[in-house]
Amino acid sequence: MAIGTDAAVVFEGSEHTAISDTSAISAGLFNADTPTAMTASEHLGAPNAVAKLSVALATAGVAGEFFTLFRVRSGGQTPDAAFPHEEVGVFPIDNGAGTGAQVIFADIRLVPGSQSFYLRNNTTYATTGTTVVTITPNTIGPKT
Repeated sequence: MAIGTDAAVVFEGSEHTAISDTSAISAGLFNADTPTAMTASEHLGAPNAVAKLSVALATAGVAGEFFTLFRVRSGGQTPDAAFPHEEVGVFPIDNGAGTGAQVIFADIRLVPGSQSFYLRNNTTYATTGTTVVTITPNTIGPKT
């Protein structure tokens, strides 16, 4: 099937590893490792992105549980339970996946300037292994 001349195309930027946390993220808490900031030059002004969470739970997930992705703009303080900053995405877990690794995607919006991302574990169990969140900026434009 040919793409029509009036079609829009999604353009993707380079994948950015925002979080790579080797320590367990306990239930109800944020990731402990310092995230890698995404600079304005890395997201190239793209308004949208796909966030990808790779995670494993110590015990099989429960229906309705999720992880939440928060953004901290340049110079902001680390989030905590009292001040989590801007919620930008939710990753619902697959309760049928057992304790194996899960890969979950969420569409998010980016903001101008540098930004960091933090992950909050809203499940009833700790994570195991390395938890990774990547951000891939994208935008929609005309077919060229």
